[in-house]
Amino acid sequence: MSISSEVKALTEDIEASYETRIAAVADIVKETHQALGNFHHEHEKMARDLKRSLAASEKDRRKEFATLIGEIKDVVAAIEKDTTQTLADFKSEHTNRGRAVANMLAEFSTDQQQARAHWKKLTKVMAAKRSGN
Repeated sequence: MSISSEVKALTEDIEASYETRIAAVADIVKETHQALGNFHHEHEKMARDLKRSLAASEKDRRKEFATLIGEIKDVVAAIEKDTTQTLADFKSEHTNRGRAVANMLAEFSTDQQQARAHWKKLTKVMAAKRSGN
């Protein structure tokens, strides 16, 4: 076959398949638009669902936060009460120990004075015996 007849056959084939290719491209364009439309609708639905979910979970988080703050306040109040009682107990115990120490010192002082008086008396008695009285 000659080149001109081959070119003519190729041209006829291109011309004959032109409508088929145009239809195929149109189908691809149509499918692309449908896919983009579906994607857009799915994206909007996902955004709505996410917004709804976040709004619902925000209420739950706020409720949980309020509960947690209440629990923390209760714990702090209990700690403050316990601390106040502990300090009062320490103060009372300190006062009691101070009294006990004061009493012990008073007893030691009394014992020391008695011992000094006995020693002084013994010294006088011994001095009198040495002098022969």
